Amino acid sequence: MRLSEIKEIGSRGILFTFEFGDSVYLINAMDKLILCDTHEGKKSMEHVKQYIQTNDLMDKQLYIFNSHSDWDHIWGNDAFDAPIIAHQSCSKRMKERAILDLEIYSNFHDDTIKIKYPTITFKKQLVFEDIGIEFIYAPGHTIDSTICFDKDEKNVYVGDLLEKPIPILSYLHLDKYIDSLELIKRLKPNIIITTHSNIVSETLIDEHILYLKDVMSGRYLTNTTKQAPIRHGINMKNLLLLQYEEKMRNELQEHFNYYEHKIDLWHYISQRHHYYQKRIWDISELSYQDLKEDLRDYFDNIIK
Repeated sequence: MRLSEIKEIGSRGILFTFEFGDSVYLINAMDKLILCDTHEGKKSMEHVKQYIQTNDLMDKQLYIFNSHSDWDHIWGNDAFDAPIIAHQSCSKRMKERAILDLEIYSNFHDDTIKIKYPTITFKKQLVFEDIGIEFIYAPGHTIDSTICFDKDEKNVYVGDLLEKPIPILSYLHLDKYIDSLELIKRLKPNIIITTHSNIVSETLIDEHILYLKDVMSGRYLTNTTKQAPIRHGINMKNLLLLQYEEKMRNELQEHFNYYEHKIDLWHYISQRHHYYQKRIWDISELSYQDLKEDLRDYFDNIIK
């Protein structure tokens, strides 16, 4: 993965942006380094390692912070021998999804990915008082979403909680997502750093809140752009899948297996619609209504 830009943020932040616009964020704070997310694997993290070496930062203790457990934020963990900080729900979600993600996104790796799990976890917040860094639980994009707030600089790294034009929804409880966005606003950050949209303004927070309220109320998009309707369609299908996943979890209790559920459900959908040549879990051509009927029938068959 080629590096497009290294940009200094404030007096101690470094933003690494790769060729397709995704970023990771490094904080050089006194005797510690905080690396926010590790992108898609070891190759892209070589740029970060080279920066650390070139700037004589090797003697500082490095900590990795995983903002959540999506594959494109954690696959580079193994590039470093460092403690990994994340919310306490992150490890569980990583373990559930790791094998399936490697299969779904096989085009993005060369079979050298080794999943490395968090070693330091927290429930609500974790503070490094000596360097003015705070990690705060902020569910929304996913159940395990967290942010890294640089209290000294008043800058915040939010991972995928903010993304143009509208967020990807991978968590059912949209009211909690709104609470997390309101939390970010209350921090009154000088700079808001994201994974997929670089630096954004506070205006995007308000736009996201409006969008989430639209979804919760069943309205269509109050604000829209060329790409927003496409992503909105993806979100509606995501939420539908999450609703039925929750029903399956409640029905099967301790017998629920995420990987087996997703593979079995995909086989059901792909056979029903003759998706024999499609990449696993590519439902881009499947309508919302067809997916809804598939999930209803699949669930009914399971609980018979």
